[in-house]
Amino acid sequence: MNAPKYTLHVVVDDRNYQLSINEIDNENMFHMGERTKMKLYFFPKNQSLIETIMKRYNSPAVLWKKLGSEAMAELGYRIKDNKLSFSQKAGCSCGCSPGLVTTKRTGKSWYITYSAKDKIRKVKLC
Repeated sequence: MNAPKYTLHVVVDDRNYQLSINEIDNENMFHMGERTKMKLYFFPKNQSLIETIMKRYNSPAVLWKKLGSEAMAELGYRIKDNKLSFSQKAGCSCGCSPGLVTTKRTGKSWYITYSAKDKIRKVKLC
């Protein structure tokens, strides 16, 4: 397995997440004369293939949108220009590969492995 192109640490809902992102540039992928839209696929770290397949139809889309937005912002993509939409059929017409689809036509796909770290502790000062 190749080393990830990007490794990020982001905070979502008071929890630290580590993201490992592999990028595939489908520069020759076109739909109706334009590059295909950028797609983001998510995989929880240390989840077996069977677990991943069984959970394909019960995806945490809200968490994925937050993680995807944070990752895109960290890597210099303008979120305003890249609306993220959840699609159960992002990678396949049968619905086995859900993910996020952007409005930007880059021809790229990100495969994001994520793991939650400790919750951030909020300290009140007296």
